[in-house]
Amino acid sequence: MKTYFLYDYGEYLSGSFLVNEDGGVLSTGSYLGSLAFFKTNSDGDSLWLKTYEEIDVNASKISKTIDGGYIVTGNRL
Repeated sequence: MKTYFLYDYGEYLSGSFLVNEDGGVLSTGSYLGSLAFFKTNSDGDSLWLKTYEEIDVNASKISKTIDGGYIVTGNRL
C-alpha cells in the first residue's frame, strides 16, 4: 500500500481517488475553493493539477468509464 502526500499543492483537499492501470493515482477534490483534479505517476510524483474555478461542487467520487474517460459525481455547495 502506498501513501500519497500532496506537498506541492498545500491547499488541495481530496474527495475521491482511483488507481489507474499504470499505477498512478487520479484524485478529485478542491484546490483553493475550485473543483480540482490531481494526477500522479506510479512513483507518487505529481504530474499535473487541473482546476475549474467558479464551480461550487463538492466532488465526492471519481470513476472510470467504459470508453476510457472519467466521470465525477458530487453535489453543489
